[in-house]
Amino acid sequence: MLKILHYLPGVPPVHSGGMIRYAIDLMSQEAAEGWEVLLLLPGRLAKNRNKETKIKEVQHKGRIHVYEIVHPKPLPMGSGILDTDFYLKPCRGTAYQVFLEREQVDVIHLHTLMGLHCEFLEEAKRQGIPVVFTTHDYFGLCPLGSLFWAGNLCRELDWGHCEKCCQNAYPAWKLWLVHTRIYRRYRMCGRLVRIVHKIAKSIVSMRRCAAVRRKKHALPDYGALKAYYENMFRLVTMFHFNSYIAKETYQSRLGAVNGRVISVTHRGICDRRRKRNYTHRLRFGYFGSWSEHKGFYDLLKACGQLYQEGRQELELHLYSDTKRRQECFVHNHPLFGWRGFVRALDSFDVLVVPSLWAETFGFVVLEALSCGVPCIVSSNVGAKGLLQRYPKAGFVYDGTIYGLTQTMRGIYDHRQLLEQANDAILQMDYDFAYAGHLGSMKELYQDALRLAAEQGDGRQTCG
Repeated sequence: MLKILHYLPGVPPVHSGGMIRYAIDLMSQEAAEGWEVLLLLPGRLAKNRNKETKIKEVQHKGRIHVYEIVHPKPLPMGSGILDTDFYLKPCRGTAYQVFLEREQVDVIHLHTLMGLHCEFLEEAKRQGIPVVFTTHDYFGLCPLGSLFWAGNLCRELDWGHCEKCCQNAYPAWKLWLVHTRIYRRYRMCGRLVRIVHKIAKSIVSMRRCAAVRRKKHALPDYGALKAYYENMFRLVTMFHFNSYIAKETYQSRLGAVNGRVISVTHRGICDRRRKRNYTHRLRFGYFGSWSEHKGFYDLLKACGQLYQEGRQELELHLYSDTKRRQECFVHNHPLFGWRGFVRALDSFDVLVVPSLWAETFGFVVLEALSCGVPCIVSSNVGAKGLLQRYPKAGFVYDGTIYGLTQTMRGIYDHRQLLEQANDAILQMDYDFAYAGHLGSMKELYQDALRLAAEQGDGRQTCG
């Protein structure tokens, strides 16, 4: 059996989202199959930037051995990078050398580059350990991880707009705070988190004013940062693209790289498809944040347009942790866990995923289809591949607000389209079982091992 080392930015409850769920489910299933599984996480960030990086074992999670990098690179936490020097500072690779020589893993599986030193990948290369990288987002191609600029996919290849996008990046003290144990312990305390963010916002505002005075002395070097992450990507043996959109986006910036497209999933997804009934009221559903790159405001405008046209037998059900919307057609709901999500699907007729950014996959589409719910999906969403494979099971539009409005209008005027889509979903031959994905990932690991061996720097394994 294989010995796999996974690298993640963190684990629940501090960190959440599709990347975290995917990785934890994959690790758990690999361990259940008898594989030896290790997990490496970024840990405490020292106040002294010159402190030496170390790796220590912190706990066991079932059969999974968990290790922590003491003094990793800072986690941008989705806010971008402003202090590029902080991220470009090299470290001694001794800790990584000792760790990898001791553990003798067969494959390293990275789920992000956040928090990781380039020296880790250089040491893996030196020891002949193949590296697999799953493209959950675009961090490393973009300091924010979204490649979204001025309402569209960012086309700036030299990172020329990055300083504008990263103007709200975390200050150094907050980067330090999010790595502390006390922050992790009280992360679920909403009041504490709000206070921290309020203080950070004030400091960011003051820093903008001071930036004009020190601009000549402390300009961020995004060119060097871009080169740093490109070098890390060059040390990846095999890319796991979770959609063709992710593959096209990565290869447009990195050139031709070795990899395979394998759709992601998680263990909560199983075949719950059923015949659904539709009433005279058309109920749209949306899960996620109220952000421009998610297409949320385009969805609001499209619903408002239909309502103004007299198509008022519609509802928009929002599931979000943001404050309530007041539009007359909006129904606000809180976010909840997976079981609550399955129940929530009964509150609407069709799911809308209107992303403007090049979303690498979109779990919510697969989750909805597994319950028999039709989807309206932007052409920017990686999971559109599911609807292209089964074209009658949903609706893919061109990613514009005009296209979204036209699609929603067509469904409103011809409700039988939903019944036809539901019937097509019931007839899909798609395998929702998790075992198939585990098999695909094992084949990918073996491909990475063979490729490393062909390149003359790979280990032999009997896995």
